Amino acid sequence: MESPNIDPEVSLQRRFCNKIWNACKFVLGNLANYPDFVPRERPGLGGKESLAELWIIAKLNTAVKEINKSIEDREFSKASNTLYAFWYGELCDVFIEVYSPSYSPFRSSLDLSRERSRL
Repeated sequence: MESPNIDPEVSLQRRFCNKIWNACKFVLGNLANYPDFVPRERPGLGGKESLAELWIIAKLNTAVKEINKSIEDREFSKASNTLYAFWYGELCDVFIEVYSPSYSPFRSSLDLSRERSRL
């Protein structure tokens, strides 16, 4: 519960920091399931990506292009807003929140099918 005496801007920044924390926990928690994971030397798709993973990669590529253009044009506010919109609105609010149950080793397939039917 938010305190009524907290500046709304502080509250927004606190929520954003919480999103960063939860995204990091999601990634690090899932990497623990793959102790032999080694990043590829060259970026690229492995061929086994889910539809959700392909979607977030496409959104990331779009955001990177917009950020690079904004930086070249010296529109730093636009670049930071694009990064914020991707991180908060697409990565955290959509990808991690919606698809994280399917990555959990403690979820049964019945629970997952019930959740997907609600979407």
